[in-house]
Amino acid sequence: MNVSSLLLPFVFASAAVAQSASISLQTAAVAQVTVNGQAQTATLPAGPVGLSGGLSQSSGGSFINATWDTYVEPTGVYFDIAAHAYVDAVAGTSAQTSGMDFIYELSNPTPVAIELRLRRMGVMAGASLLVDVSNDGSAELTNSSASGDVVLALTIGPVPLPIRVLYNVSQAGLGGHDSYLTIVAQPTAGIYSTQLVQGCDISHHQDMQPRFDGGIWLRVVGPLQNTKPSVMVLGTSLQPIVLPAAASFPCLLVPSPDLLLFPGSQAVNLQIPAAARPYRFYVQGVVLRPNVLHTTNAIQVSGY
Repeated sequence: MNVSSLLLPFVFASAAVAQSASISLQTAAVAQVTVNGQAQTATLPAGPVGLSGGLSQSSGGSFINATWDTYVEPTGVYFDIAAHAYVDAVAGTSAQTSGMDFIYELSNPTPVAIELRLRRMGVMAGASLLVDVSNDGSAELTNSSASGDVVLALTIGPVPLPIRVLYNVSQAGLGGHDSYLTIVAQPTAGIYSTQLVQGCDISHHQDMQPRFDGGIWLRVVGPLQNTKPSVMVLGTSLQPIVLPAAASFPCLLVPSPDLLLFPGSQAVNLQIPAAARPYRFYVQGVVLRPNVLHTTNAIQVSGY
């Protein structure tokens, strides 16, 4: 049994978002603005909090604002924290947060390999930052860490992976700053892609993303609000042909046309069963423009 005979029944197989995320505060979080010794505060109690939320306080022209958002998708989980502090010209004024001490947990019904990416941005001089993956007392990222992303290869499963995020900001005296933290978890799942050729339509590209449930998302991505209709060509071998096209260089279509998909603007969920693994196939988008066909990049997809 080969991939070609199994592709079609599993192309549109439905699969729920398998992974889950939760957030809790270890202590009560406080946002405070102090003007001439008078403090205005807002408090969020310790315990579970929503996947998105925030805490803010202001007094006169000074304010402190901290928000967090979590996006759980079949191909990734994204956790963002943003903090904004500003103090106006009034002497003796400050703005700060305290107690922003989160436990962020990730889990999946079955073990899956992931890439965990930690990124900090903005002005960190007024921030107190610590990210401790596994909550084992060893910080992977702090506000004094070298610039650049921290990338970790991990496995998550039914037992949640805890990530401690301690993130407080302060501003004393005239001025302000913005700072951001992003944590991204994406499955690797033994699925790999290699670009074979560049397409003649550089405004569109063939995209492939592993899913947490072991499947694959395939889609043709174009400019926002201006994505053209397309066909995805899936093949188990290479049969290059040159398409007639009004482009500055040849439009080469690489995969054998074993399966043609018309997904519109949606991603195709490809679920490949164990009987077809290990596998290798090729996929490329054909963009349908008026009176002409253009190709995207072609990629080889393999997995085990």
